[in-house]
Amino acid sequence: MGSQINPFHLKVKVKDLESTRKFYCEILGCNEEAANQKQIELDFFGNQLSAFVDGKAKFKKRDKQTEFGCYLSLEQFSVIRKKLEKAAIAHNVKHINWPADSDLQQFDLEVDDFSGNSLAFTSLQQEGKLSEIKLN
Repeated sequence: MGSQINPFHLKVKVKDLESTRKFYCEILGCNEEAANQKQIELDFFGNQLSAFVDGKAKFKKRDKQTEFGCYLSLEQFSVIRKKLEKAAIAHNVKHINWPADSDLQQFDLEVDDFSGNSLAFTSLQQEGKLSEIKLN
């Protein structure tokens, strides 16, 4: 196996499609690829996210055991953070300091969608360099 990162497919339960579109399309900037009355297919940063309405689902607060997300460029990370702030959506941002002999910076953003699904985004950058870290 090589070091290539393959896109993933993830299916999550949501309360309704209207708030799902607002969060994922308007706030995060995902494109809607297909939909019916109970499900929406989204391009989630090059991955496929299927969100389906489950009237029997019990939604709960943040559960770090089931969070999902992806790596973003620092520019994408900043845009999403600003959109969350503008929409007054609660989120948590951490700046992780790597060892002193490393110029690597890591930024993590945690947020719940309107159905309570936990998301985590990470951006990696080398201090003083314009190019982003490559994961593959």
